[in-house]
Amino acid sequence: MSDTAPTITNKPTEGTSPRPRIGSTSSLQNAEPNNADPAPSLAISPSDYFTDDDSEEEIDQTTPRRYSTVHRQDGSFDLCGSMYKRRGGLGRNAENKWIMRCFTLYGPILCYHEESKIEEVTDPSNPRARLNLLKIETIAEMHSKHKPGLPTEHLLTVNIYSNLGKRKWEMCCTSKEQQVIWYNAINAYDGKVTRGGINVPHQTPSEDLDDADITREAHLQMPKIGSNDRLELRPRVNSAGGLSMQEVEAVAKAAAKAAVGMSQDAFNKQQSIELSFNNKILLVVALNAASYWIRNGSEQTYKVTLFFMNAFVLYIAFQQSGGSSKPALKGPKARAAAKKQTFAEPTATTISPTKKKKGSKLLPLGSTIPKNTSQPHSYGLTNPTLFNLRIGPNYKKNKQKAPSGPALYELHSMDFLYGDTPLKHVSDKFVIPSIPGVTDISTGHAHIPPMIIVNTWLPGEEPALFAKNTDGESYSIPMVFVIKKDTLDQLKDLNSASPAVKLWSEWCRKAENDAEFRGRFKCMGMIEDIDSTGVPKFIQGYNGKPALVTKSGGFTRYENYIEFSINVGMWVFPARKGLHALAPRFPDFIVNFGFTIEGRSDDELPEALLGGCRILNLDPDKAMVDGVDI
Repeated sequence: MSDTAPTITNKPTEGTSPRPRIGSTSSLQNAEPNNADPAPSLAISPSDYFTDDDSEEEIDQTTPRRYSTVHRQDGSFDLCGSMYKRRGGLGRNAENKWIMRCFTLYGPILCYHEESKIEEVTDPSNPRARLNLLKIETIAEMHSKHKPGLPTEHLLTVNIYSNLGKRKWEMCCTSKEQQVIWYNAINAYDGKVTRGGINVPHQTPSEDLDDADITREAHLQMPKIGSNDRLELRPRVNSAGGLSMQEVEAVAKAAAKAAVGMSQDAFNKQQSIELSFNNKILLVVALNAASYWIRNGSEQTYKVTLFFMNAFVLYIAFQQSGGSSKPALKGPKARAAAKKQTFAEPTATTISPTKKKKGSKLLPLGSTIPKNTSQPHSYGLTNPTLFNLRIGPNYKKNKQKAPSGPALYELHSMDFLYGDTPLKHVSDKFVIPSIPGVTDISTGHAHIPPMIIVNTWLPGEEPALFAKNTDGESYSIPMVFVIKKDTLDQLKDLNSASPAVKLWSEWCRKAENDAEFRGRFKCMGMIEDIDSTGVPKFIQGYNGKPALVTKSGGFTRYENYIEFSINVGMWVFPARKGLHALAPRFPDFIVNFGFTIEGRSDDELPEALLGGCRILNLDPDKAMVDGVDI
């Protein structure tokens, strides 16, 4: 048996209208409606195909399987066959985006089914999608060039134009012959839509439709065929819940208008409200994403997207409305704002209070917060054994840690300062101490200083998702550490020094010019008795965990000390958001901070604490305001 499509001529069922002959485009277009010959076709009965007749089906095994031909008692479909159909909606770009489907053509009614063969169709009256080619404008195209990703090189597309936009069905035929036959059959109906002999102007496509939309529109526009034709379509239950695309679009547009309306209402009330740049970006992204998912997603996707879209619009509107007015300033922010309001000079050039001014008085380090007291809002020495650090051998495999040994440097002072900008150089505001026997001695290595300053900048403003506050209102916490006698003794002979001292020597030598090595600096924060603080469990899991200071670290070398800055404003959004959320709880915490250099190979382990500080109930409202309190 050859692989060519069988041509079987059947007389149409009594009372039915003859259909165009399947052949060339010209013969189809010129066919006389009342005198045309019966359509040469594959012998499949539409009368049985769409009825509730329970009679046994007889399968013709001699017909090539790719056309899935099934003989019926009377009548025939114009065409029936199996072709690869490209999935629509969310599955359009999936890995398995080409699915074998069963296609049928009866007159102008083009359908495809969930099943791949006609004999597997369980409910013929309810196809996956249908098109009435006389009621919806279509243009068929036949492609012969093989494109990557296609299951075959015989691509056939049906471009569909409707009042909902443009969409196309893409089918890959199993042979060139099948491609030509289906193209000629569908192409016979190409052109303007005719309704009652009146041409309907072509409507410019605006947006893509998915298969469910085409099914919905085709079903609504398809004429009901009388019982004499034995082709009665039972109403199809719309899987999209009966919602039209106009309704979906109306909901999305209403949400957008609501946001604009609420913003306009706030403006009319002369409130100083303005969408931030980040919120504008978020709103645009959210609206576009919602439009895409609503149009191309399933019913469940539509409901979820609609819910979150409305929630997002309400959130943005609430932030911009009077109900979201900023709370009254307090603490250092209130004092700084009052100072600006009292002494503001519109014509004067604004000078950052954290920058050194000519003739301004410098403060002694350690003068902004008490030391070595048991009172809240003070600081003192930490216990190095609280911090579990890396040990060898083969840490990469064994992942073993142990309490740190003695720290290499000892805490000398700490300060807590609030300003319009971070304190970028401690010497701009504080007197760098001269400590006899410490800062005036040599370590024996020019690159290793007797004193180090770790200056941490905490953003004073709520973090934004798409922007990092690297130079705005900040709390600056400079900690000064001085070298310990044991570390000095080890530096006299580096060959016999501990791995931690050797690693510290390497870091001091390379960090200034080697960003990768500088990024080995680690900081750790540990809240004492965290279980009793009420901190969420997922945050407790990070208690005491080290964080590498990479791009957010700054290195500056001075004559007898190194200043290392940590700009928390450059950290990832979740970390910044978490710290900002915990800030009001700082007065409830006793926190131990520690710093070290990360060891990786066995000759760099075990690690040792570089220096640390224990802070008792730090209160952000008690921070010294630069330019106001000092």
